[in-house]
Amino acid sequence: MPLISILSLVFFTLFPPTAQAASYEVSEESDWYFEVEQDNTNVVIYGNSNRSCTESGADPYLWVYDLSSTLLAENDDGNHDSTNQCVSAKIDTTLDAGVYRLRAGYCCSQVTVGYNGADYELVTDLTLATNFSTYNGVRFSYNAAYIEQTIDISSYAGEIDAIVVTPLVKRSYDVNDYVATQYAAYDSAGNLLQGNITSSAPTSWVEVPSFWFSASTSTNVQDSTSWDTVKVRIWAKDGEGWGGNYGTEIKEVAFKAKLDGSTEWTDLTNLLTNPYFNSINSNSPPNGWSSNESWDTCQGLYSSTLCGFVHNTWTWATPVTTTTTTTTTTTSTTTTTVPQSIGPPMNLTGELTANGVYLDWDAPNTGNVDPERYAISFRIPPSAGWGVATGNVGDENALNTEYTLSYSLFENTGGLGETYVFDVRSDNDTLGLYSGWSTQVELLVEEPTPSTTTTTTTTSTTTTSSTTTTTTLPPPPLVAQPSSPTPPVTTTTTTTTVAPTSTSSTTTSTTTTTTTLPPTTTTTTLAPTTTTAPPTTTLPPTTTTLPPTTTLAPTTTTLPPTTTTIPQTTSTTLTPRVTTTLPSGTDTLTQVQVETAAALTSMGFDVQPEQAKEIDQAELKVIQSVDFIDQELADDLVDVLDGEVTVEEIDNLVQDESFDELPDEAINVIVDALNETSDDVKEEFEDNVNIFGNDAYDDYVAAGSTVDTGTRRTVVAVAAATSAAAGAAAGPKPSGGSGGGGGGGSDGPRRRGARGGRR
Repeated sequence: MPLISILSLVFFTLFPPTAQAASYEVSEESDWYFEVEQDNTNVVIYGNSNRSCTESGADPYLWVYDLSSTLLAENDDGNHDSTNQCVSAKIDTTLDAGVYRLRAGYCCSQVTVGYNGADYELVTDLTLATNFSTYNGVRFSYNAAYIEQTIDISSYAGEIDAIVVTPLVKRSYDVNDYVATQYAAYDSAGNLLQGNITSSAPTSWVEVPSFWFSASTSTNVQDSTSWDTVKVRIWAKDGEGWGGNYGTEIKEVAFKAKLDGSTEWTDLTNLLTNPYFNSINSNSPPNGWSSNESWDTCQGLYSSTLCGFVHNTWTWATPVTTTTTTTTTTTSTTTTTVPQSIGPPMNLTGELTANGVYLDWDAPNTGNVDPERYAISFRIPPSAGWGVATGNVGDENALNTEYTLSYSLFENTGGLGETYVFDVRSDNDTLGLYSGWSTQVELLVEEPTPSTTTTTTTTSTTTTSSTTTTTTLPPPPLVAQPSSPTPPVTTTTTTTTVAPTSTSSTTTSTTTTTTTLPPTTTTTTLAPTTTTAPPTTTLPPTTTTLPPTTTLAPTTTTLPPTTTTIPQTTSTTLTPRVTTTLPSGTDTLTQVQVETAAALTSMGFDVQPEQAKEIDQAELKVIQSVDFIDQELADDLVDVLDGEVTVEEIDNLVQDESFDELPDEAINVIVDALNETSDDVKEEFEDNVNIFGNDAYDDYVAAGSTVDTGTRRTVVAVAAATSAAAGAAAGPKPSGGSGGGGGGGSDGPRRRGARGGRR
């Protein structure tokens, strides 16, 4: 076989000349929106007439703009084929990451949106929307925090009869998000004249709904003559305690006043600086605003910071078909696209047991996606809240539909003797789908009182005392631990023999204690201990004869075996966004750090507990597996995982000659660490590692990118396939009219649309 044929075979095997795409119907001149997630992405969009040049129909024309309405690309006949795609258009351009507008119209110029032309189809592997909007805002976390701004209202002094401050808020994730709006008026010397501002968290909160809600505070003013400034302060928080920024969202703040006896409100929002948060910088407060909390990005957090966000709102178009497209022909196959959904757990019940709060529920009976685990929320309305999960994806217990929350868990969170509200949610982390919450259960959580039973039996000659004590103990503190084999049993027997007095009498006391200990308990058997008293002294005879010594019957007291079984602690796994907030003084984290550091030290690593806080149990197992490959490589891996990654640390790791032997599990934890680090570190990594050479790098997000490697690989494959498909040159256009529809045809040569773009 010739070399050129072999190369062609390889090319078409890896990059087939067709691409699966969606088809959308165009029945009038209209605007469509799409998003490009990565710079230098090849974008291909067809405007297909689906007719020959002997048939009447549409004459499509396409234009692409950025959101500032700058024309980036246009095309008239790029997909022309006289047989079945007469005068069909094709956009083929390269775009950077961003949102773009596509005008789908008719040759040879735009008329106006809504112009009624003949039907044709848009075919692209992009997802198209019929409308797009965006807004900025501020999002809060589980700590109560505020944003504020001082307004100069001196030009209205003496005119203000009433004011109203209105933040527009909604909850960003779950129930139990709260807001409190405050204000204060000051004179030019800074003296407080009127207001309700508090320096610490408010005692009264308003719960925020799932829709945009005006959380207004208003007040009448008796005398505003001395008013110089007004301070606006908005408090907010996530009442459930999720780690990260999943609390209340604020997208705008309005300020209005009634002036000079008028009953109408005058909008004075223009006195506020940046009331719509249009100068968002995720790492600092928006221009004009300040806060009592620190600021960070809005993703991947477990801290209590605020963040600024930009939210895109899409009105997605419904594809008509799934279409296979080439430059010359389009074959359509009708499919039905059902949106993915996951239903909430059903029939939640709860009760107090000896071991804790027992919750039971049924798997969801709605939705077309199965859960991978369940998240459990418990809270003391209206503020404190915590969460646990049945396990991580794939864990043995992840799909259990019952769970017991130990009493010690409540001791370390909201405390016993409190009324808690419980509900459960279905999670599918693989698809990023999370259901709504189940019905709620409300319980007063109090630890049961231990019970004691005592039985005593007495006879005239022999006294036997038997005492049985049954004590119900609470579970030990909630600590995640692996399942253990049946623990060993230790039996300790102690026998004491007392020598006889003047008349032989022997008393033997035997106590048998059986204790079930955890697997790490050392079994110790004590040898019998015997104590012998010296013989009794015999007195010489006297004139008084003593009566015979009374012989006592042996008295034996046998205590029944007492067995104390320490129940095994239920393993609890926290979800990425379900963080249990412990009160100050809790040393669980320190204990975990110490144990992790000890495990690493036993493997030969010089690691302090404070370094080990970034290394979880899954990563520890990976390090242990790498240690069997190469000690130096394992050392380098620990350096990468024990905190902030540096360029030097990542360079040492990838330059190790054993790096290519790392298992996929190790690559996965390296990817997780790199996704949280700087572009400088990522660039060093990418200079030395082919991130497209192993599927284990699919979750890696490259420097300067917002999408992972798996998605980029797909985009590259589609782009290559489309480029291959575009290789065939379009046939010449007939000189005659192109038929009716749209802008119709013309009686002369047609110009070919320009193709532009930017990099």
